Amino acid sequence: MVRACDAKLPDLPECIRGRQGAAVTIPGGPIDSTIISEIHNVWGFDMIYLYTAAIPGASEAAKALHQIVVVKMDTPDKEDGTGDEPDSFLEFHCFPDHGGFRIRKTCIEVPGGKFTLVKHERCGGVYGYRIADTVEDWLAKPITFSTGVEFAEALVKTCNLQEAFSDHFKEAYVEINAWHDEVEKEKAAARAAMAT
Repeated sequence: MVRACDAKLPDLPECIRGRQGAAVTIPGGPIDSTIISEIHNVWGFDMIYLYTAAIPGASEAAKALHQIVVVKMDTPDKEDGTGDEPDSFLEFHCFPDHGGFRIRKTCIEVPGGKFTLVKHERCGGVYGYRIADTVEDWLAKPITFSTGVEFAEALVKTCNLQEAFSDHFKEAYVEINAWHDEVEKEKAAARAAMAT
């Protein structure tokens, strides 16, 4: 997995800061068995960051419903005493309508573009295989409108931090369900208008 910052750290694309109907570009690459294997081999993760951003291609009402989870890789000290390697982070996304589960490796914990940091916490050394197992489990599940929130919550639980983020997820579920209900009403109204 090549770090995005090894060349030039890309901004979180237009989909996160764009307008409804704009071309949707999504960050990172798809998660597959090779990526799962690479995550499995990571020594561990010691920090988690949770951000919110706009749902790609959605209305202004969905401005903070997309969940972005960033985990910091924990690397052991080098044997020659020169210290840790430069920090590396994995940035996880789930785009229900645009490509499913995505990952990007970067050298900073803050995604580019418009986002809001919800919270960050030290997670006390979570082995790579635990994150890999969680991600692999989610790849097998069907994707729905709320999968992004559920996936983010699952990663937080893997880091044993569900209590620290519980208020956020309670609110996120209420907001994503309200947004989805509104989208469904708009679709029903459009269908009714076309039928008459």
